[in-house]
Amino acid sequence: MIEKLFDQNGWLFRFLCRTLDLICLNFLFILTCIPVVTVGASVCAMYSVLLKAVRNEESYIFRSYLRAFRRNLGRGILTGVLCFGIAGTLLIHIFYVAGKMGRCGSVWVFICGVCLVFFCLPAHYLFPLQARYEGTLTELFGRSFFISIKYLSATVQLISIRVFPVALTVFVALSAVEKLVWICTAMTLIGFSGILFLSSFVYRRVFDDIEHGMEERDKKSY
Repeated sequence: MIEKLFDQNGWLFRFLCRTLDLICLNFLFILTCIPVVTVGASVCAMYSVLLKAVRNEESYIFRSYLRAFRRNLGRGILTGVLCFGIAGTLLIHIFYVAGKMGRCGSVWVFICGVCLVFFCLPAHYLFPLQARYEGTLTELFGRSFFISIKYLSATVQLISIRVFPVALTVFVALSAVEKLVWICTAMTLIGFSGILFLSSFVYRRVFDDIEHGMEERDKKSY
């Protein structure tokens, strides 16, 4: 019984190996995010590895991550700066500029809020698409917007995966500040890679459906 439990093909051994991979990926991700401007490239590299890992197609975590990071460095920096710049500008207008506009402030908050929603929906798919497919930033953003609407249920799942840890952190911070250290420790160990790993299952299902549809169209064209 014990031998089967720790067998290399057993679920426990595979679970421990996957957990260790995610911990290593998390530290790599944090290290490559230190320059701040490289956050976009780091997210692309993480997705490049995890989209394969969810199907057990990747074995060399460190090598694959660093190779993907170098490959996506230029585009990743550009995408990250644009995404954080746009989101940051809209948030500044919502929480600061609107307060200086008097009666028109509420209207401006609504307009900026709508723009933020329509920006955040495709932003969920932008980095995974960049990690998996080729294309210009404009093309990838257009595809991201189309996918976020077409696969709305998947988009809701992705939002839930991201919102839950944030909501949990806020709840812990308000109810028991001393326990906040456990949240910070979990994020340092496996937080980022764990969230993106769960998201990758959703992305892979969406991408498989898209690629299957492309194959069917190619068959009909012949």
